[in-house]
Amino acid sequence: MQEPQRLIAKVAPYIDDINTHRNLGYTWQELADVFDSPPLVSFKYAVKYGTKYNAEQLPLPSSPHRRK
Repeated sequence: MQEPQRLIAKVAPYIDDINTHRNLGYTWQELADVFDSPPLVSFKYAVKYGTKYNAEQLPLPSSPHRRK
């Protein structure tokens, strides 16, 4: 499992796009899969606390798959 700080740093540049995709109906699991994230709880934690970093925001590295 990745340490929380490393995962926070990994997702921090994508916080805005993650939140946009959440508002569009993507699940936390679909978004975590984009980052090959460890347990979902760790991913949610990283997104929540990633906002404290002043990182240039980027689009997600790849689009999550939509639910059917």
